Amino acid sequence: MQRRGILLLLGLFAAANLTAQTAPPALDDIAAAYANFEYERLDSLIQKALADYGQYTPEELFKIHLYGGSAHYARGDLDAAREHFAAMLSIKPNPEIDAVDFSPKIIEFIEQIRRQTANSERTASAQQPRYILLPDKRPGAAWRSLILPGWGQRYKGEKQKSVVLTSAAVLAISGLTVSAFKTAQTHDAYLQATDPIDIEDRFQTYSAWSKTRTAFIWSAGIVWGYAFFDALLTASPPLSLSYDPSRSLFALAYHF
Repeated sequence: MQRRGILLLLGLFAAANLTAQTAPPALDDIAAAYANFEYERLDSLIQKALADYGQYTPEELFKIHLYGGSAHYARGDLDAAREHFAAMLSIKPNPEIDAVDFSPKIIEFIEQIRRQTANSERTASAQQPRYILLPDKRPGAAWRSLILPGWGQRYKGEKQKSVVLTSAAVLAISGLTVSAFKTAQTHDAYLQATDPIDIEDRFQTYSAWSKTRTAFIWSAGIVWGYAFFDALLTASPPLSLSYDPSRSLFALAYHF
């Protein structure tokens, strides 16, 4: 029973890990593709990265759009470059671009877009993506998961992980409750035994339930600890599509 409970918990944790998405392209790979003028590869990496943009920090998204816009500018595709730079400026409105890595023409083009955006938001395309920085949900998620594993994950929008962790918590507490009851029961029976053979048998039964109880105590601690630190340290699915009528465009909201 002890092994079955632990194996079931391990299976639930494995299921939680399987719900996580595969790692998106690394920012270093995107930067290397840009530095080596591998623009087709760069386009592919950026497309994959933006399809999973929730895995990046605002600073990383800023750089991804900077590389993408600069590559399009170098190829003369100013409309695509403008879209990347406008999205980039919505993350950091007053950026400092390194003139060593990016040409003065690109920096001037970015400055033109920045001035146009500052003068009038209407210069943006009706379907142009924007990033709106929202409060970090992780502290609130952490205390929720400390109370009930999975509650914090649900608060962050990770519904599948929430179900897995709450199920694991219920299993651990149920197993702990049953094993604690059986440990006390078998301990009393052991103390009441008088026959030497009966004493040995009852002690073995008591010892097995005692070990099972200990295993479930550890299991519950692992579930609560994992849920708490996962909620505290793991970024929530941070981007969602919404409509901002004041800007007449669709907005991508970023929780950081």
